[in-house]
Amino acid sequence: MFYLVKTKMTIPIPPDKLDPNRDINDVTLEIIRNIFEGTTHPDLGHIIAILGGHTEDLGYITSQTPSIFFRVYVEMLVFKPEQNEIIEGPIENAIETGVFVNLGFYDAFISVNALGQDHFIYDIKTGELKGTRTQISIRKGDWIRGRLLPVTTSVVTVSGRRWSKARITIRTPLRLERMTGELRIRMSSRETGLGLLKMLFRKKLEVSSQTSQ
Repeated sequence: MFYLVKTKMTIPIPPDKLDPNRDINDVTLEIIRNIFEGTTHPDLGHIIAILGGHTEDLGYITSQTPSIFFRVYVEMLVFKPEQNEIIEGPIENAIETGVFVNLGFYDAFISVNALGQDHFIYDIKTGELKGTRTQISIRKGDWIRGRLLPVTTSVVTVSGRRWSKARITIRTPLRLERMTGELRIRMSSRETGLGLLKMLFRKKLEVSSQTSQ
């Protein structure tokens, strides 16, 4: 879910950012943090923080831009949900079509069809989902355990251009654009051992009491 990633990228630095009184590492890290922290990358996931980096001393220029390019070795903390990962979290909101589960930096969605072996109906007065067979109530604040389904990514640049996964690179851009995007995370809690923690705990107590008799 959370990873320390070390990667190499090539960063264009505008001439007005170069200052002989500043360390080149401070300059490149400031640019990288402004561009990448808090953004979503289709391969890396959600970039939480740029922890550090080292910039090569020798840069190079091209005829296409006045910026000077420097290669930077970067270490970053990322959030990347993996398919089939089992995770627990509090329910942030219950709606007619399912529930949103807080995973920390993102919310995951569990549809009513993936909540469990029951048919759930939304009660608009209480803001709860209620099972017609089990009478289970699912509400905001309940903790739930689920399995992550395949994650999809949507990434758009600040200029409004939508980039396909094949075009996005953090290695040799001519001009850095901050990317905005999101991870669309879905979960399922239908399988054995998954679901509301309060119900799983209750079942565990029932089994313990039966075995002790």
